[in-house]
Amino acid sequence: LRDGIRPGPAVLFYLTYMAGVLWFAGWPALRDGTPGMALINGAILGLVAYGTYELTSWTVMRDWHPSMVAVDLAWGATLTAVSAWGGVMAARALG
Repeated sequence: LRDGIRPGPAVLFYLTYMAGVLWFAGWPALRDGTPGMALINGAILGLVAYGTYELTSWTVMRDWHPSMVAVDLAWGATLTAVSAWGGVMAARALG
């Protein structure tokens, strides 16, 4: 491992992830007037994004446990779904 982190790639990832949440979950729900779709689309996006890391790590790392995969997939789906829905609700309240 490195002695420290590289903040640039981390910032790039989170900006890209926010853009993905907006594009795939927020804007469609706002456009169609269906905030619940932000929950569904956000959960799917979170599952895919967190799954990419978790399932790859489980594939190549010796001590990666299936329970870690399950918890992180649930966390990613829930966090992304609630964030997308909250953003849609905030935009509706302000607009």
